[in-house]
Formats: sequence, structure tokens, C-alpha cells
Amino acid sequence: MVRKNMLQRKLSKLRGDRKGTAEIVGSVMFLVILLFVFTNVYLWHDSATREMNGVLAQKMNTPVSIRVNDVGTGLVVTNNGGFEVGLERLWFVTDSFHVPVELRSLDLRVAAGSEVQLLFGTQTSNSNGDVEVWCPVTDEAMVCKILTQLGNMAACTYTSTTP
Repeated sequence: MVRKNMLQRKLSKLRGDRKGTAEIVGSVMFLVILLFVFTNVYLWHDSATREMNGVLAQKMNTPVSIRVNDVGTGLVVTNNGGFEVGLERLWFVTDSFHVPVELRSLDLRVAAGSEVQLLFGTQTSNSNGDVEVWCPVTDEAMVCKILTQLGNMAACTYTSTTP
């Protein structure tokens, strides 16, 4: 019985003593805020990596190829993948010059498994859906490089005698 009374007195003294309450409440609040911040950082990181994994999967599944067309008057860009891809830029490279042609303004898109012809001329679209692009005239062999909006590249060599 004495022991029970001592225990009750100690508990009532502990409940009545308000010293240290602010430190305990502050520590708990700090832990809650810390938990909130780290949870948000984790969720942001998870979202960013999931989005980048999707972009990387799209990039890996949209390889392109480029070749000179059958008559030698342009290039044929083929989308060998399963996603539609936009064409960003075309380069003509020789030993003496490096000429980029912007394709983004033309909003050229190549559907999955299809191809688009880039005919040498001025930047206009004809009735066949082919697009004419300006090409430097040279007797040298040119390397033609294409860049997609996802970052895939392809290249081919064009000479004036290529059929």
C-alpha cells in the first residue's frame, strides 16, 4: 500500500511539473516537419526518375535511319521504332563546311514504322507530304546527319553521283 501511494505521488508530481514541456513539444514538431520534408523529397525524386525512365524508354524504342532516296534528289528518314518521333535538325557536313538545317519549325513528325522524304530544294511541303529542305550544292561527299527530338541520331553519306 505504501508503495502504491509513493507511485501515485510521483506520477502526480510528474503531471503537475511543467518544466521541459516546451522542449518535448518542439522536438515532436521538429520531427513531424522533418518527416514531411523528407517524404516530399522522396516523392519528388520518385516522380522525376519515373518520368525520365519513360523518356529513356521512348528514346530506346524510336531508332531512326537515314538514306539517300532512289533518284538521289533527297533523303529518306525512316522511323524503325514503335513511337512517333519529331525531327529536330539536319546537318550537312564536309571537310570544308558544316551546315545545320532547322526542322523543328516545320513540325516534321514521323509515325512509327513509316518514313518521310526530305527533298533538296526550299523549305516547303508538297502534295505528297514530302518536305523540301535547302541543301548546299557541292561536288564533295557530304555526311548527312539527322537528329530527333528525343536525341536519336542517324547519318548517311551523299555524293552528287549517288543514285
